Amino acid sequence: MFGSEYADHPEILLSSLRAMNNRYRMAVGAGSRNIIGRLQVFYVRLFGIPEIGFQVRGMYFRQALQLLQESRLRYIGDAGSGIGCYALALAAVFPKARVVGWDIDGGKLKVARVIAEKRNLTNVRFVERDIVQKKIPQPAAYDLIVTIDVLEHIKRYDVALRHLTAALKPGGYLFLHVPQVEQRRFFSVLRSWEHHDHARVGFSPAELVRELRTLGFSIRFTRHTFGFFGSLAWEIHHLTLAMNQYVAAAAFPFLYVLASIDVFVHNKRGLGVAVLARKL
Repeated sequence: MFGSEYADHPEILLSSLRAMNNRYRMAVGAGSRNIIGRLQVFYVRLFGIPEIGFQVRGMYFRQALQLLQESRLRYIGDAGSGIGCYALALAAVFPKARVVGWDIDGGKLKVARVIAEKRNLTNVRFVERDIVQKKIPQPAAYDLIVTIDVLEHIKRYDVALRHLTAALKPGGYLFLHVPQVEQRRFFSVLRSWEHHDHARVGFSPAELVRELRTLGFSIRFTRHTFGFFGSLAWEIHHLTLAMNQYVAAAAFPFLYVLASIDVFVHNKRGLGVAVLARKL
């Protein structure tokens, strides 16, 4: 499963999970960290990063990569790379490509560099950069740029999109994933769920596609993510986290199987949207 390479860095991973999802703050108390430190290495190596939302996004990311396997990708960017999960995967899948991850958090970039060095991935590097404040160097140089659950954190996401577009070669690909507006819930306790670090709730798929076409993209695919199966697994995962980390750990493998159905069905709606577009 996605993210197993972080098994040897439990504190780094736990810190990232708490930042990703505030229910991890409730589920993991200070008194339990020693237990988690002993068990997490094995658990993460076996199951990957134990967060259903992260795993579902990873499934659609891998699906997009399958469509690009035959493409000649030589220069790849990951905008908002965080601790490096997607950039590291890209470097492994496309060993002949040069991969660069951009993020504004220098601490996360240090983690990504450590993991890259331990995995002996010499074709990836990580750079501290604000993609809104500054244009990306080497305009019209990139064959592929990915940005996954990043744009919703940016007030001027339109500026970020223009900068990413300018960095792509004609014929280059942009893969993005963002949450949608009008988030529906199965369980009433989660209807007030929100991310305090989001600049906006989400995006309308139709409006996002129109914006990309205005920027000069053709759309290869648009998929509603976190449909019935993905969103149900995500919600149950959050409910188990509210109980304690042991319940969440026991339930995670079963919820992963449930969530994995999401990529094999046609979702008419979802909590998120994945888009693969090609610059004309």
